[in-house]
Amino acid sequence: MQTFKTRCEEAGFHPEIKKSVGVIDETIVEEGKNADLILLAQRGEHFHLSGGAILGSTAESVVRKAGKPVMVTPAKFMEIESMGLAYDGSGPAENALKLAVELNEQTSWPLSIIIITSDHTVGANLTQKIEDFLEPYKIDSTIIILQGKEEREIIKFIQEGSVELMVMGAYGHNRLRELILGSTTSYVIRKSTIPVLLTR
Repeated sequence: MQTFKTRCEEAGFHPEIKKSVGVIDETIVEEGKNADLILLAQRGEHFHLSGGAILGSTAESVVRKAGKPVMVTPAKFMEIESMGLAYDGSGPAENALKLAVELNEQTSWPLSIIIITSDHTVGANLTQKIEDFLEPYKIDSTIIILQGKEEREIIKFIQEGSVELMVMGAYGHNRLRELILGSTTSYVIRKSTIPVLLTR
């Protein structure tokens, strides 16, 4: 922790360092109550499948409970220069779009928005919805329509390497589908090679 504090100070900012004891996901959520964002490693030393076996890791549990954006980062650091957004028109996806716009206002990162559907009408409607929302903003953005399974297409898009951050709504589907099939969110958290910023 002291080494981390030193690295932060060398980079020009001064963190509060605190060691907390408790149930990992609950403690992280509690400690993060006064923050705007919770930042987590993709798989820490306490990665496990217990504590709700099908629901998975600490990161997933924190995303579900935090009520605020959570960024899950892989082990390898990469400078962020552009971002992607997975959009399906759901409430969480709308929040993710707003978050991406806020980030762009601070960073000017170009935004690639992916819609995954085989229905041309749905694709056209969602595209129009995004364009209407983005119209007041000066954002370098592209909308891409893909076909296939959501989680696989998102990971494939990430692996193509055109963005260094993925923004998406978390757990947009119903609870039963998540429990039986595992959610798109869980799959992306586990497989992504870039940071994933999730909001509910």
